[in-house]
Amino acid sequence: MFYQKEPIYALIILTIGAGGFLYFKAKKYRGGSGEIFASGKKIDHEHNFLQDLITYEILQRSLNNPERSFPSDAKKQDDEKEEELDETKRKIIELLEQE
Repeated sequence: MFYQKEPIYALIILTIGAGGFLYFKAKKYRGGSGEIFASGKKIDHEHNFLQDLITYEILQRSLNNPERSFPSDAKKQDDEKEEELDETKRKIIELLEQE
């Protein structure tokens, strides 16, 4: 039989089955509220709204920081890389012409 050939798999299947059985029994006993991870202290909506407002303001300030101008920095870096590539090309051409 299967459990004689692979006892570890049989134990895993039995454990999963027993866990599922106990979960549904406990859910039925509690009234089946459907909340798996929401047990514990409830947060009032006013505090939650304030926390969301603070988070939004911090995010807005970090994105609107005048020291961070992404397009100009990106363009500046691209220009610097292009200049380095041009410099390297010129050096390679000079070395090839010398030979």
